[in-house]
Amino acid sequence: MNNTNNIDSSVEPIRRSSPVILGFYGRSNSGKTTLLEVIIPMLKNMGLRVATIKQTHHKVSADTKGKDTWRHRQAGADPVILSSYVETALFMGHKLSLEEMIRMLTYVTPVDIILLEGWKHEDVPKVFIGGEGEEMPGTLLHYNDEPSEVLNLIREMMQNKQLSKLSPSNN
Repeated sequence: MNNTNNIDSSVEPIRRSSPVILGFYGRSNSGKTTLLEVIIPMLKNMGLRVATIKQTHHKVSADTKGKDTWRHRQAGADPVILSSYVETALFMGHKLSLEEMIRMLTYVTPVDIILLEGWKHEDVPKVFIGGEGEEMPGTLLHYNDEPSEVLNLIREMMQNKQLSKLSPSNN
């Protein structure tokens, strides 16, 4: 009988280049999600593989009380994965750090850019939206209702990433 539980430890994990990461922060209802809805299709049209990670401070769950996945979790399974013909969802009973989420996301699928909504306290490049509130470290742009400014910033970040790959110190 073939034991499928034996994993060849000599197999190297997939190595993917790290994506550009850009955060968007501002007060509630400042237009963060609306801006992402505008620029994501533009980035996709540029041929980029785009992912997003949304942070909320609300105590919410994407799982539905009474559904099978919720019942699995209530019985003690953690994590639980829901797979359908439409999508796959991972439910974990604890919060992951941003670094853990980025590692998991890039392990599962190659992406060129990860856009963060929220995460204003993380040490990542950021765009400030809304005009009011405290500017956080890492802010590269104050958004002024011009999506082209954000696209230019992303193009510059992508270009700098490509140039850093070519530098002699990385060979």
